[in-house]
Amino acid sequence: MTSTPIALLGAGSWGRTIAAAISATPGISLSAIVTSSTKTRQPIDSEAPIFTDWRRAIDSTDSAGVVLALPPLNQAKFAVELIENGIPVMLEKPMSASIADADKIRNAAKQYGFTGLVNHLHIYAPAFRKLLISISDFTGPRSVRAVGGARGPYRNGWGPLWDWAAHDLAMTLSAIADEPAEISARADVPILVQDLKYQNFHIDLAFRDGSRALLHLGNAFDGKVREFCVSAGGSTGCYQETELGEISLCVDGLDTDEIFSSVKNRPLNASLITFAERIRLGGGIEDIEMGYLVVQLIDAAERSIHSGVPIPPGKWKRS
Repeated sequence: MTSTPIALLGAGSWGRTIAAAISATPGISLSAIVTSSTKTRQPIDSEAPIFTDWRRAIDSTDSAGVVLALPPLNQAKFAVELIENGIPVMLEKPMSASIADADKIRNAAKQYGFTGLVNHLHIYAPAFRKLLISISDFTGPRSVRAVGGARGPYRNGWGPLWDWAAHDLAMTLSAIADEPAEISARADVPILVQDLKYQNFHIDLAFRDGSRALLHLGNAFDGKVREFCVSAGGSTGCYQETELGEISLCVDGLDTDEIFSSVKNRPLNASLITFAERIRLGGGIEDIEMGYLVVQLIDAAERSIHSGVPIPPGKWKRS
């Protein structure tokens, strides 16, 4: 198998996680590390060369694409530059932390084209893809009930709603093929630990066809939890991930025979495999459109929490 060389932009804790995933994923290799840090010259256990500028990394290596491991507050500038230069890019979720930045990325992708993905990583997991196939025969409006979160992490500069909601909203939009009609949200009482605030949230997302998603998410759970269930026409399919990262799928209470324990079945590794496939074959503009809608929904959910009223699409912010 020919290896697809990928550069990594960002060498923080998430960058180290992605670097380890690249090393463990067949058919992908880490070709360069881009970091502005001058304190640590070897921030990641890798023989890949280190650069302070992505242009030098692209010019000096055989990197076929770039994975961004940056906070959403910071990634729009780099994403737009990469897109404008026709370089395949894997963006972190959410696509941005503001409608204005999401617009910049979306407009660049429309003008220059886009190859890559937005790392709503669970939607690329084989178990989740199989869930979508399993529910394709479900008739009538769909009901989604999902729980997703952990205790932490605590982020400086952006809250747990933005950190966690992107996953479940992207999964919901993948499972319900209709336009959202209204979103409302509320916040649980926060937990304070050594002056750090941890909090969970409830999102109620209604769709025009009568489908509905009830999501419970955040960083104030006792431990890691993820369950995403879709019901319609008397049938239910559930995608689950344990605290140890074990993935399972059941339909109408019966576990599927397939085992989802190999490296390629892990959500992050599956995202990287999808990115490499798109580098070779093209595609991904639909990820930008979903990423843009996810940012709009999180922004609207945040405003619903503050106002106490549902937010319809006509009042979703646009820059």
